[in-house]
Amino acid sequence: MDVVYVCEWEKRPKSSYCPSVPLTCAWSCRNLVAFTTDLRNEDGNDLTHMVHILDTEHPWEVYSINSGHQEVITCLEWDQSGSRLLSADADGQIKCWRMKDHLANSWESAVGSTVEGDPIVALSWLHNGVKLALHVEKFGVSNFGDKFSRVKFSPSLTLFGGKPMEGWIAVTISGLVTVSLLKPSGQVLTSTESLCRLRCRVALADIAFTGGGNIVVATSDGSSSSPVQFYKVCVSVVNEKCKIDTEILPSLFMRCTTDLARKDKFPAVTHLKFLTRDMSEQVLLCASNQASSIVECWSLRKEGLPVNNIFQQLSPVVGDKPPMILKWRILSATTDLDRVSAVALPKLPISLTNTDLKVATDTKFYPGLALALAFHDGTVHLVHRLTLQTIAVFYSSPSQRPADEQGIKRQRTSSSLVHFKAMQLSWTSLALVGIDNHGKGSPVRPGHSFLRDGASLGMLRELMVVFRIWGLLKPSCLPVYMATSDTQDNMIILFRLLTKLWLCCQDENHITEPDDSLIDECCLLPSQLLIPGMDWLPVNDGIITKLQNKQPIRLQFGKPPLLMGHSLTAQFDPFTRSPGQHKIDHLRRLHLGVCPTEECKTCTRCGCVTMLSSPNKSTALKQWEQRWTKNCLCGGLWRKMPMAYS
Repeated sequence: MDVVYVCEWEKRPKSSYCPSVPLTCAWSCRNLVAFTTDLRNEDGNDLTHMVHILDTEHPWEVYSINSGHQEVITCLEWDQSGSRLLSADADGQIKCWRMKDHLANSWESAVGSTVEGDPIVALSWLHNGVKLALHVEKFGVSNFGDKFSRVKFSPSLTLFGGKPMEGWIAVTISGLVTVSLLKPSGQVLTSTESLCRLRCRVALADIAFTGGGNIVVATSDGSSSSPVQFYKVCVSVVNEKCKIDTEILPSLFMRCTTDLARKDKFPAVTHLKFLTRDMSEQVLLCASNQASSIVECWSLRKEGLPVNNIFQQLSPVVGDKPPMILKWRILSATTDLDRVSAVALPKLPISLTNTDLKVATDTKFYPGLALALAFHDGTVHLVHRLTLQTIAVFYSSPSQRPADEQGIKRQRTSSSLVHFKAMQLSWTSLALVGIDNHGKGSPVRPGHSFLRDGASLGMLRELMVVFRIWGLLKPSCLPVYMATSDTQDNMIILFRLLTKLWLCCQDENHITEPDDSLIDECCLLPSQLLIPGMDWLPVNDGIITKLQNKQPIRLQFGKPPLLMGHSLTAQFDPFTRSPGQHKIDHLRRLHLGVCPTEECKTCTRCGCVTMLSSPNKSTALKQWEQRWTKNCLCGGLWRKMPMAYS
């Protein structure tokens, strides 16, 4: 794992900045990250609880919201579309935030619900019946959509005609479960019910869903000597009112508490999570003390119930099969670890066939098979979600990296290091974001350098072959340029130079430097080809364009990074490549002038710029423009551009 970038706040006075405890973060399916911080007011008595939303491609452009919560925010949860966000606090207040005008940097609180004075410990949207599974054996296919498959799943609640009903479910610290349903008319139906007749304190909780449309809630009072309780929750609408039915499921005791030698070694349960929201049969538990932790993975299975010989003749037997019961069985457990500070689990379930597991073992490629554990010493471990064996290790400082990398043993350090208090995996499980105890964000994903990336260079070679074949069938498919000589085939020259670069790095373990003759040929290339101006194309100013090597980029919230190769005072203008030129609406193909007066929005993915409001008056053209109202044509999100750019 490599750190791509570290984005941090500018230095604030200690009197005004106060990190949230607990600190929460959430990663949406549209690569929006939400996290919380607390700011102390000028009088020094009250705290302002802030929610920050950023796009992972433009992390410096953070959008901060004064949440209006009176107590510390305990939960953040994105919906399945990634366009709405739930926030809950320690006073029982839940707010639903949505995009305003489909802009990623404009949010408003639409509706909400309240459980007066009862802190929220778990929060989730109701399931909409859409379940995707990640196939490990298809990680090499070219079509990204082929890596996923649709799994039959029932929504938590349906309207007339089978349409899923939207809403959310929350669990409070006193053992209450509250469900809020969003009717198509905008009205909110809220109902609250106790999880069981004998209410008890709930310190940790998590929510999962079953294929039949039921909801499973796991709770713990925070003590490892107490059982982890599980409940089935059914939601229905009767006479325009929300109704909640609960049922107790089998519970479990952590394995570390049954071992007499370690019975009192880990007194507190610090983390309780289902492996995924769509799999209520597997749960991850972590028990800790002041210095160490232990992690256990449990699975719910059906087992035959043994019947005494005396009652075998009297017991009902169907098809000569014994009665079945549900029972929790431990899958795996770790040895004593350093103290765990945060846990990140994959969002999507995976296909757990024998073929998938064999492919993952042979190729060492584990998307969706790994979960992340952050420790107080600053390290992050990726471990197998079933065996809990270490796959990869990230060290927050070079001094922690052991000399023998194969040993994967962490060196304990006496100094206090920065550690992650909250982590989230992306929906494809290929990227990880962590919020440390100073409010900084550090996305971790495989780094790259284009000239050292043999796979990318090989793909470019294949594309050039495709262009040549297409050009034989239709000459307009060939690249447009002007050559200084009519006798040479510049496509052949480009292909030859690209092949030489590819040969230098086709073997990742033995990358060689290009020779001087190759560098000279590349330097002469601009004098042989005259490429026409491309100022009408959108400019992508995302973080992906600034990755040059494996060194992390240090960024600051609220300040755009400097443009590569320009002076220190040059800032990036997403409208144009050079000052003084006319600004262009890339979607409508309209010239906006040197100083546009209309408000504009830009795509977070491709950098496309277009006007915020349509200049067209006819209904037909307005309907045509509905194609890019919610998203750009490339699928990216829109963000409003400040008027300073115009």
